[in-house]
Amino acid sequence: MSKLICLIIFISFILISQPSQALTKCYKDICVGQKVLIVEGIYKGNIGRIVDILPVSTPDEDEQEIRDFYSYYVSFSDGTTIELYRQALEEE
Repeated sequence: MSKLICLIIFISFILISQPSQALTKCYKDICVGQKVLIVEGIYKGNIGRIVDILPVSTPDEDEQEIRDFYSYYVSFSDGTTIELYRQALEEE
């Protein structure tokens, strides 16, 4: 019984001690978790943090014109989260 417990502890230790790699979601020069300055709209001049970056679906006929169209979800210190586009953001 004690050998089984030792084996389980040993295997658990090996599994836990394996290095893990964090995945960062980025699009071009802005990544999730990065602080940005809002340069357009109601929130102009505020600093927020990127929460998520999602592609915006475009109709098939507009696909050639709009290739890199992503929406950026920005969170502020008061908990407000808004959706903005790249032209409204500037890296801090």
